[in-house]
Amino acid sequence: MSRRAWRLRLGAWATCLIATALVLTAPAGAQTSAGIVAEVRIHGNHTTPDADVLAIVGEVIGKPATEALVTEVVARLEKSGRFEGMEVRKRFRSIENPDDILLMVVVDEAPRSAGTTRDCAVPADPPGSPARHR
Repeated sequence: MSRRAWRLRLGAWATCLIATALVLTAPAGAQTSAGIVAEVRIHGNHTTPDADVLAIVGEVIGKPATEALVTEVVARLEKSGRFEGMEVRKRFRSIENPDDILLMVVVDEAPRSAGTTRDCAVPADPPGSPARHR
């Protein structure tokens, strides 16, 4: 065997050994836990108070932040009929602690029909009054 062929074979073995070592010593970080819900924030609600949205979301603080929990929260929001759109996002509250999870609930409220509570209709100008400039 020539010197060149020997070097190529040695280089191939070294590459295989390095690749094997990297695979075996890879961190197990890819298999992290779902984390625990530590906070829930509400965004997008303009008519429904935060407390009402949180009541619909339910008691999730302290529970594992699994995809099943996120799906369950979205189902509760849909079932309430108050929102046209909703999204529940899992976010890390801290870089240092990946188990500290924030659920960001983003809602798009459904329009309310006339006569429902909390409608903010502007009263019409009484007859004979000067017109308002807008």
